[in-house]
Amino acid sequence: MSPTKLRAATLPSYKKPPVIEVVCGLRFEPLEKLKIPHIGQYWEKVRNNFPNCEHATPLGLGPGSIDPVSNLPLPRVWLINRSDDRLIQIQRDIFIYNWRKIKAKKRYPRYRNIIKEFKRNLKIYNEFLEDSGIGLITPVDCELTYVNHITREHGWQSVSDLGTFIPELEWQSSLHHFLPDPNQVTWGGTFALPDEQGRLNVKLEETVRKVDNTPMLVFQLSARGISVEKSPNSLWNWFSVAHEWIVRGFADLTSLEIQNKVWERDDNSAG
Repeated sequence: MSPTKLRAATLPSYKKPPVIEVVCGLRFEPLEKLKIPHIGQYWEKVRNNFPNCEHATPLGLGPGSIDPVSNLPLPRVWLINRSDDRLIQIQRDIFIYNWRKIKAKKRYPRYRNIIKEFKRNLKIYNEFLEDSGIGLITPVDCELTYVNHITREHGWQSVSDLGTFIPELEWQSSLHHFLPDPNQVTWGGTFALPDEQGRLNVKLEETVRKVDNTPMLVFQLSARGISVEKSPNSLWNWFSVAHEWIVRGFADLTSLEIQNKVWERDDNSAG
């Protein structure tokens, strides 16, 4: 099936998807005039919706992250909503919007809602930058990341069960006469997005859930890149392509049986 026909078709969707975090991000040329007090002024504009604030280690630590006067990196600031499930991340060259699953029974709000929230908050930030005389954003790179947690509640018991979820990773014990089943597996791959718009990075690793030390698999799909044309419409078209590749890539790599039985695939539900 051609890419055009694929885009016209319904995207795979699930009633119980394993996604626990979605990251929408934009990296741009460093805003040289942006200072810590400006971030406080911006926070006042969104504080009703994001009343909590935290500092985090800056991402990248390139020249744009360093204050030319103090020669120190400016902090990355988190603005967090009351439910703790949405946050805005700001630093001199980055604007990121996250949804994260805090409560187990909380439903995934769906991409169409998350991207609308990202657009709305980025628009507020852009307007603040312009009104404050700080400057306009010059996009460099976009990011869309989905993080999925596959726990033993999903039917996974050991590394030898990986093939149940990702057929390409099936460990065929009968073929290995010396090596036992592996204790831990990490797997990844990179796929080119169409029209030289970037890449889709896929990573699977076994880890332990911090809250209860439960073994789980973290399956992350992250698209990075940008359209050749960097107009606002082109940026949003890039996110649409990235979302399609993440959703179709997830369906392509995981077992259809697990999609149906565990995650309850239903392509008629909202994607």
